[in-house]
Amino acid sequence: MTFEELEQKLLETEKRLLEAERKIQINSDIEAVKKVQSRYINALARVNWDEIIDCFADDSSIDVEFGGFIRGKENIARFFREMLSTIHDGKEGIFEVHPVVTVDGDTAKGNWLMYIMYADPRTWASRYWLQAVYDSEFVRVNGEWKFKHLQWRPRLEPPGPPPPTMAP
Repeated sequence: MTFEELEQKLLETEKRLLEAERKIQINSDIEAVKKVQSRYINALARVNWDEIIDCFADDSSIDVEFGGFIRGKENIARFFREMLSTIHDGKEGIFEVHPVVTVDGDTAKGNWLMYIMYADPRTWASRYWLQAVYDSEFVRVNGEWKFKHLQWRPRLEPPGPPPPTMAP
């Protein structure tokens, strides 16, 4: 093998190595974004408002059907602590499935389906289910992924208001 052939082979190997490193970083970032979403859902299930709020960047926003468009971490905190806390007690079954995440440098987009099972408070039997969609944008802040924008929309739900809660 000539010096020129060896040099060419080295350049090709370096190029493949850089491409592999890029793909590893993207996959690592995708997993980190998935963890933010899962951390948020787990905190929602446990009614841990502080942990939920920690998932958001300072200049983030949310858009949820029953709360409207809310901008800024302080206002988002107020929404969870003062509004959502009045209708969510953490006794629902929450499942997030089918993540689709794309990463572009320090920004990312993600889409998940969410299923919520509402149970009878006496028997814990399933009363009804709701399917919703999360469409979210993420940003890397000081090396940590955070929500930049979170949108939640119900997709499939029973018609009319939810069934009344049965007295224990």
